Amino acid sequence: MKKVLKSIISIAMIITIVTSCNALSVRNTSLRSYSTEDPQKRTPPMNTGLEFVELHNDVLTSIMGQYTPFFFVVENGFVISGTNDPKVIKIELTCLEGTTKADVDLVLSMALNYIGIFASEQLFKYKAPQLGDDNTYLDFGTVFNDYDLSVKVVDVKDKTIEEFYTKAGNKIPIDPRYIMED
Repeated sequence: MKKVLKSIISIAMIITIVTSCNALSVRNTSLRSYSTEDPQKRTPPMNTGLEFVELHNDVLTSIMGQYTPFFFVVENGFVISGTNDPKVIKIELTCLEGTTKADVDLVLSMALNYIGIFASEQLFKYKAPQLGDDNTYLDFGTVFNDYDLSVKVVDVKDKTIEEFYTKAGNKIPIDPRYIMED
């Protein structure tokens, strides 16, 4: 009888401990959601705008993962930045001397398509670029309906290869038909 009583008490203690731990866990979770953590570390509210550091990193990682070598872009010479008020996406590209506009247009087309893709992943209100039957992009997505686009491409001697500013909703002077590699 004493063994049965000890077993029942042991089981009751285990149940009490487990439920206490669960209660503490739930209470700690709710406390965390109201904590006074560093505001820089908080996730921004939905639909406030694009997160440009993340956008820059995602686009560059994707471009560097392509089979097409962009040897003409100097190291650290590809910067994507911007602002949410006013809404502007900026691309700054520094290339080797002798880089052609055709080379620049290919990398810009790829970058603009990736910006469209990753902007649609950050903010679901944007649609990603459409891919046609021939495996080419038909547009750059809808992010450029809200954001102006500023592009400046120079060579290492600061000679301008390409430069333009397009207001939101206007046609971008780059062909979106970059061919996707399998």
